[in-house]
Amino acid sequence: MTLAAGRVLISEPFLLDPNFSRSVVILTEHSDVTTFGFVLNQKTDFAVNLVIDELPTVHSNIYQGGPVELETFHYLHNYPHIEDAIEIGPKIYWGGNFIQIHTGIRNGELDADQF
Repeated sequence: MTLAAGRVLISEPFLLDPNFSRSVVILTEHSDVTTFGFVLNQKTDFAVNLVIDELPTVHSNIYQGGPVELETFHYLHNYPHIEDAIEIGPKIYWGGNFIQIHTGIRNGELDADQF
């Protein structure tokens, strides 16, 4: 298998590393220098609105996306028109203009459940 952005990796069932044990990871970038991705199946008990003041109406749970840079907030979505979003796979985008997203959710133009 060739590693690339958009690929989904499923850990071996008995992987000993607690950060990746029984994890599903989507790669957002891969090169000879770096590989970056997010764990998709480690839901926390924290809702977005409790952590991000600008999104008071978003009650979805945050997922712990990986073992590094835990103080950052990243998001995957399926909105191709979000400025600065990076397409990582068919209809899968990473990041983008947070103000545009915040405004779109607040105005009902974007569905918070799609992030």
